[in-house]
Amino acid sequence: MLSVNNIPIKNAQELEIELFKNSGFTGRFEIDLFDYENQREFSVFKDVNNLSFPQDQSPSSFFNLQPFVDYSPVISSVSENSIAFQSGLRTGT
Repeated sequence: MLSVNNIPIKNAQELEIELFKNSGFTGRFEIDLFDYENQREFSVFKDVNNLSFPQDQSPSSFFNLQPFVDYSPVISSVSENSIAFQSGLRTGT
């Protein structure tokens, strides 16, 4: 995900927030994406009228998007003698 209506998106949480901020929007909605497989950018357009989202679904599901984190989480610290340390978790893994 690159942007929503020309607003840059850095992560999945920003995507949901930016989509939600567009509640009530009427017009042509633009989502700019990056295709990692083909290494190219492309845009998807959808005409919307008074954009709204069901309370029981994420805003991205309205567009049939399933955002995912494209990086692995990293442990920033582990206290010695903690259960995590005893289980083998280490900083930076």
